[in-house]
Amino acid sequence: MYMHIGMPKSGSTSIQISLSQNPDECRVADVFYPSLNWNHSKPILSMFGDDTKTFITAYGNRYHYPLSATDLESIRSRFLKEIVDSDCRTHVISGETLHRLTPERCRALRAMLAPLYDRIRILAYVRHPFGWASSRAQFSLKRYARPIASMFDPEMLSSMQSPAIPKYSRLETFINEFGAENVDIRVFDRQHFVGGDLLQDFGAAIGKPDLGRGLGGAWTNVAYSSEAVAILDRYVSRTPRLIMGRFANIRTSLEDLPGSKYSLPRRDLAKVWTCCQPQVEWLHSAIGRECFHEVYPAEADRGPVWSDETVEHLERRLGIRWKNVCDRSGTVGPRGLDLLCDGFERLAPDARHKSLLTRAGLAGLVGTLRYVRSTGYRLVR
Repeated sequence: MYMHIGMPKSGSTSIQISLSQNPDECRVADVFYPSLNWNHSKPILSMFGDDTKTFITAYGNRYHYPLSATDLESIRSRFLKEIVDSDCRTHVISGETLHRLTPERCRALRAMLAPLYDRIRILAYVRHPFGWASSRAQFSLKRYARPIASMFDPEMLSSMQSPAIPKYSRLETFINEFGAENVDIRVFDRQHFVGGDLLQDFGAAIGKPDLGRGLGGAWTNVAYSSEAVAILDRYVSRTPRLIMGRFANIRTSLEDLPGSKYSLPRRDLAKVWTCCQPQVEWLHSAIGRECFHEVYPAEADRGPVWSDETVEHLERRLGIRWKNVCDRSGTVGPRGLDLLCDGFERLAPDARHKSLLTRAGLAGLVGTLRYVRSTGYRLVR
């Protein structure tokens, strides 16, 4: 059994979708990926008392918390039976949040699986703090509509609670439970991947080098351009949460905005590097070598470029003239970002207002039906 436990923002979704959507290729490589769900995180966590989620999906069924003991036992029994019935010699479990298991729950997971396997190996990918922080900034912005600046609250940074700080030391729980010899910590970087490809590297890690080439998976959760991040961050920062009805539509509209590669600015990355030193030192000690250094990406000093391609895209979509967006120095400042936000707001329907109109329409329909019934008419379907 190879248990892939993340970490998040390190290609886990690409691995999971590639394995779950290509069962035939996996079978040819003698690899079994349980059909519990495409991502095993929530269902497995639920088996050991994790009740922090609102619902889980397992075997095509949606279960809402709190899960009954009957549902939990049904999921667990089917999961174990699926494992026992498989005739493949190599099994893979993948869930990027499994690395958060407490020692007690990790021990319970091992106790459940150990009788079924001769050996259980743990596989984890770790990302450079700079890549991690920039990816987490986009994730928090797109998923939770949180301004990027909120990640750099001094108290959150000093207490290690900021999502910008990677928690490498959480892997220690698995080292203690499964043994260091059974934990493979790999660097998430194309220069370190076998064949320069994540799936090929994953295949090599589980002893199936041909699997990665056969899967031919695609990258998921593709990053926004630096320009798209600047616009969305400005919209989120200036708009109160109670009236953010257009957020989802604006977020979608920015997915295809061409532009430069995104990175947090150097000043923020410097804070990340300083605060994450205990985590980096732990990781270097666990791996037995130094793998991360204070090397800043070029885009950290560059910011949005606003190339001709980006400008043409925005002018065509928003119907604006770029000279009205730029300030006197030719840059796009807060005023220019506000104009761009205004343009996307005009194009995006307000989901909150749409919901209110839908409710009003339903209320009107119900009122009409009640009136017809009260006047003695019979409605025939």
